[in-house]
Amino acid sequence: MIKINFDYFFGIFLMLGALVFALIIGARPYGDGRSYYWMTKSIVNDGDFIVDDKDVSRWKNTEFGNITEGIYIFVDKKGIMRYGKPFLYPFIAAPFFIFFGAKGFAVLNGLLLGSCMVFCYLFLRKYLNKLNAILISVLFFFSSYMPVYSSWIHPEMMLFFACSFCLWLFFCENKSVLSALLIGIVSSVKIIFLVLIGPFIVLMISKKEFKRLNKTLAVFFLGAGSMLIFNFLFFGHISPYTANNRGYTSLEIENYFTSQEVVDAVALTSSQLEGVHFNSWGLFFRNLQNFFIGRFTGIIWYAFPIVVLAGVYLVYRSGIQKQERIFGDSILASALLLILILVALRPLNYFGGKGFICNRYFFILPALLFLPAIKKVKNLKIIFLLFLPGLVVNAHILNYQLSEKAKTYYFHKYPYLYSAGLYTRIIPLLKYAPLEISQVESLPIYSVKIDENISFYFPFGAIKKNKGNILIGKGQEIVIVENYENNFLLLNKDKEVAKNKLNLKLGMHNSAESPDEFILRTDSGTVTLNPRVTLRNIKDKKYKRFYYFKVKKIMLIQLG
Repeated sequence: MIKINFDYFFGIFLMLGALVFALIIGARPYGDGRSYYWMTKSIVNDGDFIVDDKDVSRWKNTEFGNITEGIYIFVDKKGIMRYGKPFLYPFIAAPFFIFFGAKGFAVLNGLLLGSCMVFCYLFLRKYLNKLNAILISVLFFFSSYMPVYSSWIHPEMMLFFACSFCLWLFFCENKSVLSALLIGIVSSVKIIFLVLIGPFIVLMISKKEFKRLNKTLAVFFLGAGSMLIFNFLFFGHISPYTANNRGYTSLEIENYFTSQEVVDAVALTSSQLEGVHFNSWGLFFRNLQNFFIGRFTGIIWYAFPIVVLAGVYLVYRSGIQKQERIFGDSILASALLLILILVALRPLNYFGGKGFICNRYFFILPALLFLPAIKKVKNLKIIFLLFLPGLVVNAHILNYQLSEKAKTYYFHKYPYLYSAGLYTRIIPLLKYAPLEISQVESLPIYSVKIDENISFYFPFGAIKKNKGNILIGKGQEIVIVENYENNFLLLNKDKEVAKNKLNLKLGMHNSAESPDEFILRTDSGTVTLNPRVTLRNIKDKKYKRFYYFKVKKIMLIQLG
């Protein structure tokens, strides 16, 4: 009589279910996915990451329409142009692309998503019965934002997979060396993935397994070091992020036919643009707030299972074994460390870019399922009920992201670059303004178009009153976006400019890239605003300025 191993059965079921899900929703090159898409095609067709005439000719035809905008590249001293993103995800995706074409990304991401659930299920089987283990694994993932990223040609699903796989290897299979090797390798994609080695180190120290710890760390550094060598061989730098003359392509790239024309047209950025770090406690606490309850980034709204399981662990922590407490404490400590890195050391980058959902850099999310205190919960129906609201949120996100409207939204053209004069550590661009300020035009919030050049954005909505005046409640935020051209500034500098129906004054600085102030008339007097962000279009020298203002008391903005 043949015995059926139900763990294998459930594992296959989860893998197939995730694969079908990923194939149904498909994969699209949102954001940086454009770079990863072309890197995959380059390694499949040319065996390298160099942007040459063959690459440029391939840019003309894709399965996704025009995705030649925003391809990250860098140009070395010899004028050779290379793609500017980590190579690991394109390298892994290449075989799937060979066999399945563009659908290969969906196949890969589906398998990665399914693997995440399988490893978490196998761990929970140590403490729960099969049915509860599989239900919690599936609900945990589909009540969070993670499945959304199975539709992205991005390494995020790979990071989620690597987190759950490494923890399973270490805590279930006792294979610390292989786990450490994988962490070192995957850290080449995002260096903050290194925080995952923390729980391993803490647990081995608590057990006084110093020989094992030394061996584990040696292999860990071997994995990380080998990736630095591969990066140098592929890119000429230890990381594409450390390259000078790094930038990305502009919209007009589709009009070019040779790599030299691309080199001449590409918008290169200063190295200063890559490293905006902690610069004020105000920004830190604002980021922290956005991380947990931000209307676009809040981990509570988009990944409530984290809060549920962390709460379960803290409630039942005292009733579990000492080694399990050390294990759980180290996982929570690693999660907190990652949060601090995201909101302090990467105050702009953690927001994740246009078109993302929640915080895609919080890759340690699957680790919360590895907290053994869940075995102390007598009525697991409570856990299921607490996960259910997340299903509603995630279903809404998927529906929005994958609709035809969202498709147009994600492929909207963004020709503007940050002005180097403002986007530096010397002048912190977001010391007071919200993180959403530079993306306000792309987000589903209320807006009022004043004229062809000026629009007001209200994250919490606005109420129009008589003669078009706008009544703004206490605590609401206003983002004012102004479009203008370089010639306009040069002709009107140091002059007051009337803006159609607006009762506004604009004082100009001598520099076209450094406007001085924006004066807004209200029923409580005038409000003088300075630009928080200035964006410039490389090609036609058009500019955008973003002003930010938070209303301290109810206010009527006078438009007539």
